[in-house]
Amino acid sequence: SDQDKGIRCFECEGFWHIRPECLNYLKKLKKGMTSTLSDSEEEDAEETSNNAFTGKCETSSETSNDDLLDEELAEAHKHFTSKWEQSCQIIEQENIIKKLAQEKDELTSTITELKEEVTLLNSKLTNVTNCEDDEQRN
Repeated sequence: SDQDKGIRCFECEGFWHIRPECLNYLKKLKKGMTSTLSDSEEEDAEETSNNAFTGKCETSSETSNDDLLDEELAEAHKHFTSKWEQSCQIIEQENIIKKLAQEKDELTSTITELKEEVTLLNSKLTNVTNCEDDEQRN
């Protein structure tokens, strides 16, 4: 069933991505982009004329633009996948560190208990040895 396939894009109805990641959606956005001079750039200009500049670049071959966009998207996907994998590794390493720290604490506690037991047994051994020495003298 469709629910078993995971997340679904509302733009193309494909699976395993959402609209902001959809190639169809991003291609539509790229075609509609224009460049304008911002207010801050206008204020910085020393000229007194109030000209607004807009620009739009179109090529006769939409295929080359689509290919370029596809390459850019593939590169961005590769970059974010790499970052995601690094994040997963970091989380996994942090979990290992937590487990090792807990194991270290448990082992340190065991060592302390064993040292106390050795001290107690040494004390008992000393007492028994002293008692035997006293009996042999008597």
